[in-house]
Amino acid sequence: MTLTTGPMLALAPGTRTAPGTGANTGPRTGRSRHPYRKSCTCPACVLHFQLTDERVFAAQHWAGYDAWLDHVWPAAACTGPIRLRGDIRHIDATTGELLRTIPTIGMPDGVIYKPCGNRRTTVCPGCAETYRRDAYQLICAGLIGGKGITPAVTTHAAVFVTFTAPSFGLVHSRPVRQHTCPDKAHCTCRPQPCHARRDPGRCPHGRHDTCFTRHRPGDPQLGQPLCPDCYDHAAHVVWNNSASELWRRTKQAIERRLGQLARRRGVPPIRVPTRDGKYRLVDPVRVAHGKAAEYPGGTHPERLIHACWTLGEHPGYASLRRWAHMLGFGGHFLTKARRYSLRLADLRQARIRYRRHQDTGPDHGPIRTADHTDQETILIIGTFTYAGTGWKTSGDALLANTAADQARKRRQAGRDQLADEYSRASTGRQAA
Repeated sequence: MTLTTGPMLALAPGTRTAPGTGANTGPRTGRSRHPYRKSCTCPACVLHFQLTDERVFAAQHWAGYDAWLDHVWPAAACTGPIRLRGDIRHIDATTGELLRTIPTIGMPDGVIYKPCGNRRTTVCPGCAETYRRDAYQLICAGLIGGKGITPAVTTHAAVFVTFTAPSFGLVHSRPVRQHTCPDKAHCTCRPQPCHARRDPGRCPHGRHDTCFTRHRPGDPQLGQPLCPDCYDHAAHVVWNNSASELWRRTKQAIERRLGQLARRRGVPPIRVPTRDGKYRLVDPVRVAHGKAAEYPGGTHPERLIHACWTLGEHPGYASLRRWAHMLGFGGHFLTKARRYSLRLADLRQARIRYRRHQDTGPDHGPIRTADHTDQETILIIGTFTYAGTGWKTSGDALLANTAADQARKRRQAGRDQLADEYSRASTGRQAA
């Protein structure tokens, strides 16, 4: 019996053509060897450029891949980390004696990488995901306890209130009178017609003021005005910019009413969440009505951005230009009272302490300052200067982001496994 083997890849790129282990090809067939191309997806080209990239990385990073990845791990998921250069000083908190100085010049890349901390997914998905998880923990702790909050908060009354903004014009919508689906976030119910009327007409600009379409979820027309020229874009961005002041006045009215009820029933005063006391008083609009509608064309978001820049020329509305990319809104989606739960800063500090005391990299390698972080009498003070933004090379970004993504998937797989085991255990107890 004769065994015939196909072409075999070499352990390293080379020109060896003899058959056997480590050969680049099988026996020659008379045709020229396949040239290496980055656009090619064959195993030979993929392996060749993979090994080439590893050699280039090893030449640029003297510490090696494992040490480099462990060093950048706190910012590995960030698309544009901040590079800091300086010294880390260990100081005896009792005597003030300088025990040790660690310069960043001796670390991989000669800098420390810090996540950018941007909360917008379109800018940095990794940092936005960290903020999303922190916000979840913050809200969850205020409802059921944990993270230093007593479980007694579960006995407190909780009310979910929705405040609807005023209408600035007719927009395409997906009205559903009665939901029968289990998850409204993925609604499959049959909606009503968007804007159905028995006597359809036209707006002053000649466009129909009706829409009989039953929009599907995710329809790009949802939220778009029926007539862009009739829509009050100026009032829309001013309302967004004034949301903090509007909430402050709403909060005052709510607290007055709740205070009256509390005094009658002999209970302590009830506080309503604020924006930490940071509000702007906004003057009434003093520009001609429909000024922003002078913009001749563009999509709905483009017209709102144009309205921000147009109104931003007037006194009292300069912040509209600063927040034009947010359509005039300069606040946060999450606001809370200081006594409701812990702070985001508390979660960040807990994460820093965990990274100092635990393994950081995907392979659980050692960390730089683990020899002193377990001593409460040692202060770690960093003196840094700005050295740049972003990864030094696209290869560094690819390696760091890929490793962080794989770690996230491993953790998510573990969570899914635990949730599955908990669900099966609960089902077994109910059956018993």
